[in-house]
Amino acid sequence: MLNRRYNQQITYWPPVGQNGYGEPLFGTPILICGRWEDSAKTLRKGSSEEVNVQATIWVDQAVTIEGYLALDDWTTVADPTLAPGSSKILDTESIPSMRTNQTERRAFV
Repeated sequence: MLNRRYNQQITYWPPVGQNGYGEPLFGTPILICGRWEDSAKTLRKGSSEEVNVQATIWVDQAVTIEGYLALDDWTTVADPTLAPGSSKILDTESIPSMRTNQTERRAFV
């Protein structure tokens, strides 16, 4: 039921560590399905820290904080900072359905 609304292509760059200079390294970009909604709001993270987010993205699989997301297919771009419109994942949330057979996953950028 949830996946029917995930009708947009979203590119996800998973974080894989840091190079020798402390700069982030990213894995191979992955094309996932989701729903991108631009909506600026303030979000309270689990550490009670408040962050300003520009969009909420519903995704069909788990994504990781510090990774990057971009609307559309940018899988040919290895560096997410070079993909137009890409944003760093600031927080994530997973909510199981009442029957626990599905999970709604959201990323905030």
